[in-house]
Amino acid sequence: MSARIASIEVLPASRSRHLKHCIANCRHGEVGSRETTRGTDVKDPHDQPELPTPAPHGATAVTASITALILGPPTGIAGIMWVLYMVVAIEDHAREYHTREYSEIGGYNTDLIVMGIVAVVIGLTWSVGGSLLLAYMKTGRFLLILASGVALIVSIAQLFNRGFTFLFIPIIVSLLILVLCAVPATGRWIVANEPEPNPLAHDQDRD
Repeated sequence: MSARIASIEVLPASRSRHLKHCIANCRHGEVGSRETTRGTDVKDPHDQPELPTPAPHGATAVTASITALILGPPTGIAGIMWVLYMVVAIEDHAREYHTREYSEIGGYNTDLIVMGIVAVVIGLTWSVGGSLLLAYMKTGRFLLILASGVALIVSIAQLFNRGFTFLFIPIIVSLLILVLCAVPATGRWIVANEPEPNPLAHDQDRD
């Protein structure tokens, strides 16, 4: 009888110990999980959030485009007037000096006629290139660089050849447009604002 009572008393004690051990393990697991969670939440003080890259400004591209659009038409008109003036002047000289042939006088002034024709082409190219550049097209940048480079070379050549002081104006304008279009900021502005290709248009082309 006493043995049964002892076994009955021992059995609840072992269960209580087992229960306490389970509770301790559960608490230890919770603490570990909390520490793990805290460890994952801790941020490295050296890690800094990435700042958004600022969009490239189009000051150079817009300035070059506006300058080309403003001065393009007057340059073309001035070229046409210059060619007409030179043709009339050659005819007048041929009539005045009968000892000289028309071809001889015209050959002497051929570079001046070519300068007027080049001015017409440059004025037209500036107008088209400025419009295309404002539409974020690389072709506009290429046309402005090409036209400005040709205008710069022709103007400098005629300045040393003929000594025309008024050619300082096209030299400065051509150099300004050339530099503004050639700087990397203009290229980044075009790439950042370049229109994305329309996938529907590609599908239609395939059909």
